[in-house]
Amino acid sequence: MANSDEEIAQQYEVKELDFCIKNIYELLKPLKFDIIKDKGKPIAEDIYLEIWVEDNGKIENWT
Repeated sequence: MANSDEEIAQQYEVKELDFCIKNIYELLKPLKFDIIKDKGKPIAEDIYLEIWVEDNGKIENWT
């Protein structure tokens, strides 16, 4: 998230935020990403994910 701690505190409850972060972390942990290299040097790459958490705790990928 690109928000400051104050903005996060105003928009989210602590329990909800912790729940979301924990679930997202657990689902992303098993993913493996290849390192792309140019002439032997790794190239930096940003990966953006748009996700949605349902009320039942199920996470959907919206990208």
